[in-house]
Amino acid sequence: MPKQMISGCVKDAGFPCRAGVLINPLGGRNRSCCTRLLSTAARLFDLVRQVYGPRDIESALKDFAERGIDFIIISGGDGTIQAALTVLFRERPFTSPPFLAVLPGGTTNLIAGDVGIPGNQEKAMKRLYGFLENQDLSHEGIKMKCVKRPVIRLGIPGARDEYGMFVGAAGIERAVRFFQEHIRKRKLSGRTAVFASAMHFFWNHLKSSLKQASGIETAVKINGKLLAQRDFSLVLATTLERLFWGLNPFVHDNDGCLHFLALPPGARSLWLALFSLLMKRGSDRFRRDNGYYSVNADRIEIYTKRAALDGQIFMAQGQGQPLTLDCGGNLSFVVL
Repeated sequence: MPKQMISGCVKDAGFPCRAGVLINPLGGRNRSCCTRLLSTAARLFDLVRQVYGPRDIESALKDFAERGIDFIIISGGDGTIQAALTVLFRERPFTSPPFLAVLPGGTTNLIAGDVGIPGNQEKAMKRLYGFLENQDLSHEGIKMKCVKRPVIRLGIPGARDEYGMFVGAAGIERAVRFFQEHIRKRKLSGRTAVFASAMHFFWNHLKSSLKQASGIETAVKINGKLLAQRDFSLVLATTLERLFWGLNPFVHDNDGCLHFLALPPGARSLWLALFSLLMKRGSDRFRRDNGYYSVNADRIEIYTKRAALDGQIFMAQGQGQPLTLDCGGNLSFVVL
């Protein structure tokens, strides 16, 4: 049996049949284990590609589409996944969207933490091969499942659309730039890098709350209506259900594919609200009467010069035009 061709293919029943693997050797975690990871992937799957940036990813995915691949395993960071999502939805090389399995090969691995497979990547690849070979999401006592999630289309004035799953502006964008300019150069990775970036954000928020510094003035429209125009310490929108450390700070009392949260400098009880989330007590404290803006929406307009999409900074080219966010489509992810 060829390593990727599964006999008795059940594609008509919606189960993937042929797998292709993308591995970014420059991912934060992959730098220390890339040789073993590539060896394991090559032993299990015929189509394995090393990718270093958007051009490599686009070339590999178009090749996968021509070869009839319908299941893509991605080992890399959030930037690698973002580039892959942009190719899938902007270039649309596949007749039908493929299934994805995301492995935590990067530094922060925000996307993999929600719609990925945690733990050792080599073991995950072996499990995925077993699931494909047996055409069953239950294998060796381990159950996996498929979850469908919307993907954000980020409309950038003067530039092409980008696709991803987490958009951050104001303090989030500043924290990402801090990570790129300071933490990445020091080769910090994993939880250490996330903690350092988070501390940078909270320090700026504390200074803003104490009036030693201001937030970033940002106007936000939700579904065409002005939500607020004021200083914000944090502005984020995502289709993920869990953020760092499993946090879910979103209110789910209205419809919309995008979860939105904005935090002004004077918002009350931030530490208490975060503690409640860490203790799995819900997001009740992220209410408007505490100074928070938390809604679900189908379309969001953010009037800002730049924003971070899955850890990549994008800048608006037009004056006075907003970054627009809406649903670019849906994908199915294989998760534990």
